[in-house]
Amino acid sequence: MTSFKANTEFYPERIILLSGNGQNVGKTTFACQLIQHLKIQQLKVYAVKISPHFHEMNPPFTIYNDQKFILSLEKEKTTKDTGRMLESGADEVFFLQVLDAHLKAALEYTFSLIPKEIIVVIESGAMRSIIEPALFLFFRKGPTDQLKPRAEDINPLADRTVLFDGTKFNFDVQKIIVKDQKIQWFD
Repeated sequence: MTSFKANTEFYPERIILLSGNGQNVGKTTFACQLIQHLKIQQLKVYAVKISPHFHEMNPPFTIYNDQKFILSLEKEKTTKDTGRMLESGADEVFFLQVLDAHLKAALEYTFSLIPKEIIVVIESGAMRSIIEPALFLFFRKGPTDQLKPRAEDINPLADRTVLFDGTKFNFDVQKIIVKDQKIQWFD
C-alpha cells in the first residue's frame, strides 16, 4: 500500500457534503452549480465523487488501486459526473470507489493529497457517518419522496434538505459563501 499519513486531518470546515435519496435527485447538477459559484469567488475548489461500489477496475489516471479502494483523477470533460464537475471549473476532481468498510482509510489517503486551504465539494452517501462537514445538504425529488433505508439515517443530520423537481432546486447556490476561509450559508 502506498504510504500516507495516518489519521490525516479532514479539515471539515472546508467541506461541503452533498448526499441524497438515491440517484437523479440533483446532487451532481447542484455540485456543478456550486463549483461555478465558488470559482466566481476566486476560490480553489476540488471535487470528490465517492461511489460505494466499483465501476471501473482500472480507470484512467489511477492514483491508487487495491481490493479496498480505487482512487483516480478525472482529467477529461465528459458527461460522467466527474467530467461534469471538471467542466464546471473544479481545479481537481477525484473519483473514489470504495466499500463502506474501507471509507475512512480511503478518505485519509485522498485528503493526504489535498492542501488544507482548498474548499472540497464531496458527493457521498456514507461520508457523513465519518465527519461533520461545514455544510451538509441532503437532496430529494420532493417532500413526498419515500426515503430509502440507507438515507433514513443520514437525512436528519443534514443542515438543509434540498428539493429538486428535475429542473430547479428550492435552495440557491448563491446562499453559500466563503468568508474568512469559513463556509457559510443562509436561507
